[in-house]
Amino acid sequence: MTAIRSRRLLAACALLFFSSSRPLDETAVGATGGSAAQPSPAPAFTVDPFWPRELPGDWLLGNVVGVATDSSDNVWIIHRPNSQRGAENTPPVIAFDPAGAVAHAWGGPGAGYDWGTQTHGIHVDHEDNVWVGFGGGLPYDLSSRATTDNAHVLKFTPEGEFLLQIGDFGRGTEGSGSTAFLGQPTDVFVDRASDEVYISDGYTNRRVIVFDANTGEYRRHWSAYGNPPDDGPQPPFSRGGPLPQQFNTPHCVGRAADGRVYVCDRGNQRLTARSREKR
Repeated sequence: MTAIRSRRLLAACALLFFSSSRPLDETAVGATGGSAAQPSPAPAFTVDPFWPRELPGDWLLGNVVGVATDSSDNVWIIHRPNSQRGAENTPPVIAFDPAGAVAHAWGGPGAGYDWGTQTHGIHVDHEDNVWVGFGGGLPYDLSSRATTDNAHVLKFTPEGEFLLQIGDFGRGTEGSGSTAFLGQPTDVFVDRASDEVYISDGYTNRRVIVFDANTGEYRRHWSAYGNPPDDGPQPPFSRGGPLPQQFNTPHCVGRAADGRVYVCDRGNQRLTARSREKR
């Protein structure tokens, strides 16, 4: 992969993020004369092939698996350096300023936290703290087996200073009832109103779990329809059968402006919504 291809990939990722970052339930509210509110028109975008700028030195991107923005309109990405030969020395977390220059770059093993072997998603919260997830374990060394060890989420300052770890590397099979450990989480977001972090959990577990975003204290968790998660065998997915009562690989989580929490239930091929008041 050349630097030009990496740059075009970043531009495409940024375009996809901005085109989908509008709150899920937001509609036009400026109707007058008693007419019903009409959905606002879809935004239009044009790709800028020259954004971002060339990466410094010999940097090369691996698989880009997450994109987010902060309060200064910096665009943050996370990629997998071990997925692309030649990308091993590129920092896994990179932020670009609006002009396309590198504003921050960091990531990797450090004191006080576990840096896993497979990153999975990034989120920048309302205080510009950066959350990095670790889930899944596709073996880039084909002689090794897949792993469930990536089972945690890390919180950093924009400069890369470690703040908090939820879950532990190597403890990914404790089950959906655990209030301390995760099961290969897939996505993370922070609710500004409550200062809670929501984690879709995940490849091994069948739930969304919520913690205090500052202390990491456990708050609550649930599976589909608010049911307690059940890690036992589930009926095969069928479009004509009963609605599955458990998540099957919950793969993303987010909140709309009305407070609803939306979960991508990937294995069940559906999107679910849940009121924030139902806890």
